Amino acid sequence: LFGGIVTVSVGHCHPKVTEAAKRQIDRLWHTTNIYLHSPIHEYVEKLTSRMPEKLKVVYLMNSGSEANDIAMFMARQYTGNFDIISLRSGYHGSSPYALGITALSTYKPGMANGFGCHATMCPDVFRGIWGGSHCRDSPVQTTRACSCSPGSCNAKDQYIAQLKETLDTTAAKKVAAFIAEPMMGVGGVVQYPKNFLK
Repeated sequence: LFGGIVTVSVGHCHPKVTEAAKRQIDRLWHTTNIYLHSPIHEYVEKLTSRMPEKLKVVYLMNSGSEANDIAMFMARQYTGNFDIISLRSGYHGSSPYALGITALSTYKPGMANGFGCHATMCPDVFRGIWGGSHCRDSPVQTTRACSCSPGSCNAKDQYIAQLKETLDTTAAKKVAAFIAEPMMGVGGVVQYPKNFLK
């Protein structure tokens, strides 16, 4: 169910998306969210109608990197804290800010970036240290043997202990944010242990 790399969320050449793009190009091929343009307003209304009440504010950005940059800035501004924690193997962009929370060496330029950004262990029950056949909410489970009983996941607690160790040793006690993909893409299509994000 993974449509492609990074932002290809509906697959390639989806007929509805292709038709919508053609209609828009025929009407207006360049605009921005700073101008009043009805399709943007309609999209935001449709999007927020599916969100919980506390998440009904939308700030549209140009790219995922830019969105993560502003999210980091806003989290730091709102909390008054500086440190941000991400998961190892997570990809969150390659802009100067987002590079700090991207924790894949392939995308690291070999120069200073990401002040106040820390990565903790990726809770990967398929390839990681802990977990196995009872640790994901998925119709397709890993075949790796697991010491957890069906319906419970001890691996989740081990990975959360690693996060707590990161808080105790690397990051400040009060952090501005924790960022993780709901299902890690570039890092290997990682599905976390049951209830890890919760």
